[in-house]
Amino acid sequence: MGEGPHRGAPEKRVSDAAVDRLNGALSGRYRIEEEIGEGGMAKVYLAHDERHGRRVAVKVLHPELSAALGAERFLEEIRVTATLQHPHIVPLFDSGSVEASLFYVMPYVAGETLRAKLAREKQLGVEESVEIARSIAAALHHAHGHDVVHRDLKPDNVMLCDGLPLVLDFGVAGAVENAGAEGPSRPGATLGTPGYMSPEQASGTHVDARSDVYALGCLLYEMVTGQPPYSGRTTRAVLARVLMDPVPSPRRSRPALPGEIDSVIRRALAKDPADRFSTAAEMGAALGGRSARRDEITPSVSVRSDTLAVLPLRNLGDDKEDAYVAEGVTDDIIMSLSRISGLRVISRSSVMAYGDVGRDVTRIATDLGVGTVVDGSVRRSGTRMRIVVHLVDAASGAHIWSDTYDRGLEDVFEVQSEVAASVARAVRLELSRANREGIEVRGTRDADAYDMYLRGRFHWNQRRDASVGESLAHFGRALERDPDFALAHAALADAHAILGIYGGEPTPEAMGAARRAALRALELDPTLGEAWASLACVHAMHDWDWLEAEECFRRSIEAAPSYATAHQWLAMNLLTPCRRFAEAVARLDRAEELDPRSGAVAVSRGIVAFYERDLAYAAQALDAAARAHPRFGLAHYFLGQCLEAMGHGDKAVEPLRHAVMLSDERSETLAALGHSLGSQGQTEEAEGVARRLANRARRGYVSPALRAQVQLGLKKGGAALDLLEEAAEVRAAELVWLGVQPAYDPLREEPRFQALLERVGLPA
Repeated sequence: MGEGPHRGAPEKRVSDAAVDRLNGALSGRYRIEEEIGEGGMAKVYLAHDERHGRRVAVKVLHPELSAALGAERFLEEIRVTATLQHPHIVPLFDSGSVEASLFYVMPYVAGETLRAKLAREKQLGVEESVEIARSIAAALHHAHGHDVVHRDLKPDNVMLCDGLPLVLDFGVAGAVENAGAEGPSRPGATLGTPGYMSPEQASGTHVDARSDVYALGCLLYEMVTGQPPYSGRTTRAVLARVLMDPVPSPRRSRPALPGEIDSVIRRALAKDPADRFSTAAEMGAALGGRSARRDEITPSVSVRSDTLAVLPLRNLGDDKEDAYVAEGVTDDIIMSLSRISGLRVISRSSVMAYGDVGRDVTRIATDLGVGTVVDGSVRRSGTRMRIVVHLVDAASGAHIWSDTYDRGLEDVFEVQSEVAASVARAVRLELSRANREGIEVRGTRDADAYDMYLRGRFHWNQRRDASVGESLAHFGRALERDPDFALAHAALADAHAILGIYGGEPTPEAMGAARRAALRALELDPTLGEAWASLACVHAMHDWDWLEAEECFRRSIEAAPSYATAHQWLAMNLLTPCRRFAEAVARLDRAEELDPRSGAVAVSRGIVAFYERDLAYAAQALDAAARAHPRFGLAHYFLGQCLEAMGHGDKAVEPLRHAVMLSDERSETLAALGHSLGSQGQTEEAEGVARRLANRARRGYVSPALRAQVQLGLKKGGAALDLLEEAAEVRAAELVWLGVQPAYDPLREEPRFQALLERVGLPA
């Protein structure tokens, strides 16, 4: 695509006439500020997103290319790119047409391109090069799993943000190609970049995921040698060498390069796609196990015979959009198995990362510390579904048991119960009466209700305010079809509880809705551990009824011993606010056993240490979590607060600003930033944050407790206490942290503050 340095420091002013035209056309959506790059396909502008108050990059395709494509076809093709959500992929925010030109919108990411780094350093260290390549391989594998091939991977399309690689423009070249355009008519512009094109792409034949593997081989070659594998004075000369020249060995340019890395690169650059790695994940695995840095942030896992992982079931249906069905069935099988006492079942967030990673069961089992693995597939045709399930011994790779189920959607819950019972028998577990009742899921006989439920779970699992809101609509439609669908009520309770805890909805409304949904779910099915956990959060975060909350958590864990979320929520939403830190750590140990790759659990460890005032350990744990999960805003949010509490206010602002960006300027992250700025004497900007939160509060819900934090940063204790008392009137969820949050330390001797602690039922 070659749009140049469109992330990082702005480079040139855009003309007033161009600004006026674009701003007129995009009025109310984006305000163009500067032109920051141009390439063969598009001009790139730095802009302000008026609706969400954030900086974005707007890419406007050149008019002649837009005319060749047509708006409807291009926007339809690029829409699938918006589904990509991965730590090493810069997401697509928006797309549309303006002044007869097509455009798409991405986050504005500060940093430098890999191209800029190579221009400055020429060659990179082998370990750094491999780390970057493995991260890109993970991003490619995620995209390929959604049938998105990049087609234009090159150093210009890889951003390095705090050293972490982020891939830009996923699927854009493919959208152009699939929309039927021959490519831009501008001189030198092609669908792809000659030095990084695979031979099949250069010759105009079929392109698939292995073409991206080839491009990644080119990138790794250039990182370790300082030059691309093929070069020439003209585009034609470069393409001729790509098609005809032997595959070069990078060791000729860098003799000290390890032989295994040389072999990986040369295999990736094979002329015939069949001779390359079949997947990007396979190439990433060939580059070695976890790096030293990754080992530091991921605890080692020992294999246990009483443990099991359910790998994401493959979607074999003709409609790739049915991926949500396979994902939902996987989730439900995991939940059924998690209800069996005596069996440790790995949570979804740890297994979903593996996707179709070549299904190297032994490696996956070692990663997760499990003795057996459930593998299989789902094929949907209308309202019929075929589910194939295999139980595999991790050590030998032998199939212990397998079965095929051809059923209607309305019968899928019976299948899940049968699978759970068969797995238990296969691993020689004696099912108690409670276990048998637990795995007999009360589902629905309405196929459309189940379809809506699966769609809702798909959106819920993305865990962003907008996607959780979308899940509510789907769960609501499922319940309109079948008001007695217990799992849909439990899912509805989950969604409302999360929105209430994180301020996506006003606490009383959200927690009231969560309570009603959880109680209805438990009325229909008392064995639903997830509904008990949601009800426990309502009692803790809204009612401040700590005894009842603890009883509900106990019942949740009793009903679903392998439900990692219950252990984590118990640690974070009850034990930590009540200063029972040792018990909280023990619960997080259990959550980690069940969800060893969870970013939320890793961050929770740092949060507990932060609130316990073990700041040195907290900073180490949160920094490690932020490195391991760079797109997880909560890690950066608490890291910044921890650094401020340690007296490193000058270092706190950067992670807090990053958290604000990652959270789409969620109020809680803005409040932490405002507190930090005020504490450092940056009064004007802190006052600006206070005004923004006050303005938001006039339009919608903002917890008064968050606004109080900014006032404390500005040394306005009286105003902060007024807001905290206002928060108590609306039972704001944030008040459960009054006893442990360092931001409130200046108020601890105040009688009004002590009265608030007593009102919430927290120890002083």
